[in-house]
Amino acid sequence: MARVTKLHFYSLIPFILLLVLGAAPTVAQTSTYTLKTTIDKALANNPSVRAAKFRVDAAGANLRNAFSHFLPTFSLSGQMQRTYQQPVTSQLVVGGVPQTIQFGFDEPSNLVGYTATLKQDLFTGGRLVGSFRVAKSALKAAAADAKKLGMDIFYAGAESFLGLLKAMKSQTIAEEGLASADAHLKYLRALLQQGLAPRADVLRAEVRYYGARKSRIQAVQAVELARSSFGLVVGELVPADFKLEDVPIVVEKLPYTMEDLENIAFANRPDIELAHARKEMAQGNQQLVRSELVPNLSLSANYGTQRTTLTNANVDYNQNSWNVLAGVRWTLFDGLGNVARVQGAKADWEASLADEKTIRDLAVFNVKQAYFHYLTFVEAMEVSEKSLELAEVVYRLADVKYKSGLGTNSELMDAQVALTSAKTEFASTRLDYILSKAKINKETGTNIFDLLKDIEKGVKP
Repeated sequence: MARVTKLHFYSLIPFILLLVLGAAPTVAQTSTYTLKTTIDKALANNPSVRAAKFRVDAAGANLRNAFSHFLPTFSLSGQMQRTYQQPVTSQLVVGGVPQTIQFGFDEPSNLVGYTATLKQDLFTGGRLVGSFRVAKSALKAAAADAKKLGMDIFYAGAESFLGLLKAMKSQTIAEEGLASADAHLKYLRALLQQGLAPRADVLRAEVRYYGARKSRIQAVQAVELARSSFGLVVGELVPADFKLEDVPIVVEKLPYTMEDLENIAFANRPDIELAHARKEMAQGNQQLVRSELVPNLSLSANYGTQRTTLTNANVDYNQNSWNVLAGVRWTLFDGLGNVARVQGAKADWEASLADEKTIRDLAVFNVKQAYFHYLTFVEAMEVSEKSLELAEVVYRLADVKYKSGLGTNSELMDAQVALTSAKTEFASTRLDYILSKAKINKETGTNIFDLLKDIEKGVKP
């Protein structure tokens, strides 16, 4: 019962993960799954993977936009208008004779012109550099987040596949145990009718039989739960007649020490890359807000021309103009807002340093845990295989002794229970070993063990 409860817990892990990631199940196109197709489907059907790719694309566009601010901007504007302004008249006396003088033309004028403007920031106090650093770090963060998501889904796919396979093997073993208990119970009942077996042996066999039935029911339910969890991971509804292709066991020696794995993790783990990128973003943001404390200098140049036409007055002339402007902008006081922003940016940077240290410390713990789990399952495989061999021998001897009248019913039933437990432990340990290799990959951020290649070169158990 403890083993089934543990199986329930592990099968819930990818279920919770996929709820967070937001995968939506679709109808399965095939009922046979391998470890490779499981991982491929998990990566292909999860919308979070596509969202992460779009976030990387968006961050790349923002970086290109930040770089564009280093370059001069050139703009061209034009206008076309027809305008009328009533002329101004004035009465003047010239030589004692009053005269009316008109200023302007009493007809609409046609105006056509354009203006070209060139502008370049000469000094921004680090604003442009800060913006570029923030955008560059944001791209690194988006890429690291996408990498982390891919590795999490890869591991979730392996975990759900192996969890379902483990549940199916446990169900098979439970069914074998039930069949064995049923056969033994029938054998004892036949002996009881002939007066060759005590009633107590039959009662104990019945207890064993109903315990085996309960174990089988729990195993069947565990398979259904694991199948539902598996469907969430692969993003499709798994049919009831599904099949899993067994995975090979390729025993490999880990070519690194624990210290080596820690250094590999520091260089490759996406969460550490993400924390480092966020620290760089905080540094860039400090530079950005501090630029507001110093003057900003820019240079702009304008050139324009305007053509004016009056048909009736036979007027047609061009008017050209240009100017060069050096501008300075300096915010001397804004209610201490700049000071507050600088203090906030510094606090964010200090927080990013603390976050990075926390993540690195957690990475060391996770690497150690994965390393010792791997070593544990390497040795456990050898132990479980030897235990299974011994349990089979003990059961055969107990069966022979009991049928020859030299052994007791208790010895035989204990041997049956021990054999079932050894079979379950053997199957579970071998699959846990494969998962421990995937865990090493996940915690180091690399592909130290090529699990998919193992499928091609391995020998199935």
